[in-house]
Amino acid sequence: MDELGLYCILAIKTGHRGFPKKHLVEAVKGERFTAKFMKCDVELEIGTTTFYAGAFMDKQPMLCVGTCGLSTLADEVERDRTEWVGGSFRTTRYRVR
Repeated sequence: MDELGLYCILAIKTGHRGFPKKHLVEAVKGERFTAKFMKCDVELEIGTTTFYAGAFMDKQPMLCVGTCGLSTLADEVERDRTEWVGGSFRTTRYRVR
């Protein structure tokens, strides 16, 4: 990928042998909107390549792996969440960064 200049961020669903899934899920488990990222250097045939492994907690943990990183934070935004509670819809607003 480095030779071709291809950079990517991919979701991890299956085939995750060697991926630190257990460690990342434990780090974000419990509190919604928490995130944990790790950087590791992997020896490949073409040389050493840097990978970033991460987890983001929404309703369930989302796992990803990337060959590129992001150095700046996004702007904070407000989101609405609508839930069915006690026979009616309830809308709550929360902030995400």
